[in-house]
Order: sequence, then C-alpha cells, then structure tokens
Amino acid sequence: MPAAVAAGQASKTVMVILMSTSRETHPSDDELELYSLGRMEEGQSRPVEEHLLVCEDCRRRVEEFDEFAAAMRAALREIEVRKQAESWTARLARLAAIPRPVWAAALAAVVALVLLVPWQQRAQPPFAVQLEALRQAGAPTAPAHRPLLVTVDLTGLAGEQGYRLEIVDAAGELVWRGTVRPAADNAVVTLKGGLGEGRYWIRVYESGGELLREFGLMVE
Repeated sequence: MPAAVAAGQASKTVMVILMSTSRETHPSDDELELYSLGRMEEGQSRPVEEHLLVCEDCRRRVEEFDEFAAAMRAALREIEVRKQAESWTARLARLAAIPRPVWAAALAAVVALVLLVPWQQRAQPPFAVQLEALRQAGAPTAPAHRPLLVTVDLTGLAGEQGYRLEIVDAAGELVWRGTVRPAADNAVVTLKGGLGEGRYWIRVYESGGELLREFGLMVE
C-alpha cells in the first residue's frame, strides 16, 4: 500500500476516534447552561465549543437554554412595566381619594400666599435710615427687602445744585445710581424695592465725578 494512502486512512481513523470520543463525553447541563449565559471562562468554554461542533443533541440543549433565558428576560421586563404602572395607578388613586374641599382649601391657601405676601411687602412703610457725616460707632442697619427712606448728610459740602449718588454692594457691584438735590444740608433717597441682605456703601460724588463722601450701611 502506498505511504500516502496509508497516511490518509490513519488520519481519517484518528478523526473518527476523536468525533466518537467527543460525542460520548457530553458536557453536563450545568456546563451547557453556563455556556449559554456566557458565564464560562475561555479555557473551559473551548472544549464545549468543540463538542458542540459534532453533537447535535447538546446544540439543541444550548438552544433550549437560550430560549429559556430570553423568556425569563422578557418576563422580568413585563413585571417591571407592571410595577411602574401599578405605582402610578396607586398615586392617582390616592390623589383621587382626597376630598374636593381639601383640594379647594389647599389651592386657596396657595393663591393667598402668592398674592398676600407681595401686598404685605408693598404695604410696609419705608424704613428711615440716617447717614451722618460725623464718624459713627458703627454702620447703620436696615431690614432687608423693605422700602427704605435714606437721608444723606451733606453738611459742609459746597452748595451745588445736585450730586450723584451711588450704592454699591460689598463686591463693588453697582446697585443703584441717581442724582439728588440737597435740601437743608441733606439729600433724601427712596428705595422702593429695598435692598437684599449684606453690606453696602453709599457714595456721594460732585458733578465733576470727584468722590466727596462715603457711608456704610448694613442690611439684615
């Protein structure tokens, strides 16, 4: 017998033996399930893959595991959707169970709060603040968010027709600017909207832009 023919027959014999052995040593169901779920390590999955190439029964088992896993995922999604729907249904039911008079009372309270608070703020009389030219023990204080009537002492300044008045916050940001006319050594400014909490500086400038005086004011 020629050597080439003998070698071919020997190779076929080895292949048949390997296929027969691969069919006889089936992976367990646990191994097939792990393979189906993709939880088997590469070193363990390679023999299973080689076995599946020659074993139709094990391939069918893997397909069954795949179908079961897909069905479980679909069922879990359905359960989650139902839970969310039941949660919203329960919330709506709780809202629907509240008597209408309670709804009406709550709505009326909100409307009253929205309308009454700004009205109360507008109805408050202006708070008088006196800024003296003489050195004071501390900066005057005023309440926050309340109309202010600020009297600025101009005693000793040249009798100009008007002065520029600026109010800046602690960061130096301009809050208010206007022109005031002196009356009996004073200038009066009304801040209808008041000021927010913080420290402020009231500065008096002459018409040419020179800073003449600066007063501190603490708003609390």
